Amino acid sequence: MKLSREINILIAVSMLILGTLCAAVSIYSIQSNSQKEREHLRELLMSERKNNLRDLVAGAYSVLDTANFYESAQKALSDMRFGEKNQNYFLVVDTDGMFWVDPAHPELVGKVKIDMVDAEGQTYIQNIIAGAKSSKEGFVNYKDVPEGGKTPYTRLLYYKYFEKWKWVVCAGMYINDIENVLVKKEQEIQKTMFNQLIQILALFVLGLIVSVIFSSQLITKRIVRPLMKIKDAAERIGQGDFSNNIEIKASREITHLAKSVQSMQISLDLALKMTTKMKEEHKNMREQHKNMQAQQNNMQQKIESQKKSTAESNSGHAVKSKATSKAVTMAMIFILITIFQTLAPSKMVSMAMASINKPVKILIEGSTTVLPIAKEAAKAYMKENSNVDITVKSSGSGNGIKALIDGTVDIANSSRFIKDKEASMAYEKGRVPVPFRIAYDCIVPIIHKNNPVKNITMENLKRIYSGEIKNWKELGGNDAPIAILSRDPSSGTFEVWNEMVMVDTPLTPTVQPKTSGSEVIKSVINTPNSIGYIGIGHLNSTVKALSVNGVTASESTAVNGSYPITRPLFMFTKGFPSGDVGKFINFMLEPSQGQNSVKKAGYLSIYLPNKSQGTPCPEIAPCPEQKPCPESKPCPENASISSTNPCPPCPDNKAAESNSAEINSNSISQTSSKTSNKTTSNDFEKMGTKDQVTLIQKLLKRLGYNVGGIDGIWGPKVSKAYSQFQVDHKIEPVYPDISYSVIKIMEERVNN
Repeated sequence: MKLSREINILIAVSMLILGTLCAAVSIYSIQSNSQKEREHLRELLMSERKNNLRDLVAGAYSVLDTANFYESAQKALSDMRFGEKNQNYFLVVDTDGMFWVDPAHPELVGKVKIDMVDAEGQTYIQNIIAGAKSSKEGFVNYKDVPEGGKTPYTRLLYYKYFEKWKWVVCAGMYINDIENVLVKKEQEIQKTMFNQLIQILALFVLGLIVSVIFSSQLITKRIVRPLMKIKDAAERIGQGDFSNNIEIKASREITHLAKSVQSMQISLDLALKMTTKMKEEHKNMREQHKNMQAQQNNMQQKIESQKKSTAESNSGHAVKSKATSKAVTMAMIFILITIFQTLAPSKMVSMAMASINKPVKILIEGSTTVLPIAKEAAKAYMKENSNVDITVKSSGSGNGIKALIDGTVDIANSSRFIKDKEASMAYEKGRVPVPFRIAYDCIVPIIHKNNPVKNITMENLKRIYSGEIKNWKELGGNDAPIAILSRDPSSGTFEVWNEMVMVDTPLTPTVQPKTSGSEVIKSVINTPNSIGYIGIGHLNSTVKALSVNGVTASESTAVNGSYPITRPLFMFTKGFPSGDVGKFINFMLEPSQGQNSVKKAGYLSIYLPNKSQGTPCPEIAPCPEQKPCPESKPCPENASISSTNPCPPCPDNKAAESNSAEINSNSISQTSSKTSNKTTSNDFEKMGTKDQVTLIQKLLKRLGYNVGGIDGIWGPKVSKAYSQFQVDHKIEPVYPDISYSVIKIMEERVNN
């Protein structure tokens, strides 16, 4: 069994080398990914702190804008506290270094302390004033001791220059907790790496044991034992025993060797029988020669010569038998070596590696709206990747994100963007939710097929769901009370409806919540006077879909922004995805793969045309001499375009202007060059502030950011989305106010 031991040792050494290489690659990959995730988390947390400080200072600015006297502004800002346990406050100094507001050190108010230093000796007041004079706003870091504490911590401070009173308004917060989050994240990664190494080691040991046992049994049964039988048969043949029956079931090469030995044995047996027969004939001839010796002397000489010749022949056969035995033995050894060098090791390693392969599992949970997309994509992906097992469950967007934060799923489906409090919970647990926009969806109000109402405005939807409108006759329908259906509060569809339609107006208590879109459809079918809302992917011919503000939900109206209740759909992952989860996300975003699943599920692909081409004006008689069209208004249906007049005159009536204004407020693609990818710096500077804000709102909404309604007002949502876009696309520094360079980048993203 020496050969079996040598092969097993070879397999064991090969697996040890392979296991060591796998462990080294795993450790390097985990450490590299952990470093990237740590830096990404640091950037996100710092960005969040900076955005919070900008919003706080913006609030302080509103106090200064409305204050008529220094004293009232001082009092208001001194009373404003923020942060955990209200430990953070506003600091106000003027350009001469005089303190106007400092709730933590009231004794400094009214004094000039421009040379004040922090715990490390940094003259941070001078730095703040110098930065305010040069760039009007910015950030500084300095060391400060919290109230009631003894140890100084790093404090991030944002300052902005209030030119009217030559004040510098500052707001700061401690950022030492960021390092605490990063330390926790590092500990979690180390624990994960240790667990993975333990699993790899366990799999390696198991694979080694299985391979050794399996190879030992296989080699002994299929190779060693057959060869020992052939060896024994060859030895018996060498000893003159030709009665062996060599029947062996082994590999093809060894079977051929056994048949060759068997053929050699038959040939030698036949030669032996022929020699024996010749000896008997020679004996008879000798007796005949002896009896006839007297009469045939001449014949005796011939008989003696023949006898001598026969003796030499017998001697030659004996030598040949021995030589043949040696040749058989040498051939057997040579064939055996060839078999093991070419066949056995590769087969053993392949079977050992195959024994440790296990299927990959991916868990997905969340939005019932995204459920059909996820199921369709999972089915297509598993068809191409047989070793992957994807499980998809629906529990609502909020529950899906919670499961991702808890670490019980790999991907969370959501029909809304993650909330600030959810993101904070994730950061506290050392997880960074990364969003991927995988489709568009229109939320469609639906009614019974027999209801005569066809169109409804956003305002009337809000009045219905707030309880102000209670009867269909108020909307031109039958005289019947309205039964109001809604999604349950854990649904992302509910939250988007509440934000875009209700605008935080409370729902009437008579609303009946439903757990899914299919439940809403079922209730509408069974309740003729009801109204509900669903994602466009659930829409079918059993109910009637209402147009909103005169616009029907469709691919084109969703993409160009004219349908007012349009939202992106997301998949969130724990950190930037890698491995099999990363491959599935890439599959999901691929136009020819996952995006086909989006369309099969009835939703809108993210790769639809970015803007509507519109309907060209028919080439008929030239337009009458009227005022030329404003750039933001569409061509009338009965006008033509001449070479000298790119846009024909518009009808001179208020209704046409009203319709044009409504279209202009909802569609980027039908506005002038100022709202397209051809906006120039000169065009942008000529636009009024409201038009600039409107343009920004449209672009952000097209890019999937939540900005509320498009109204040309720079509100908190617009400001937050505008800053988040810059952070997402790594624009430095982050502009808090309108910047043409940011607009150009937005337009590039929309057109791409």
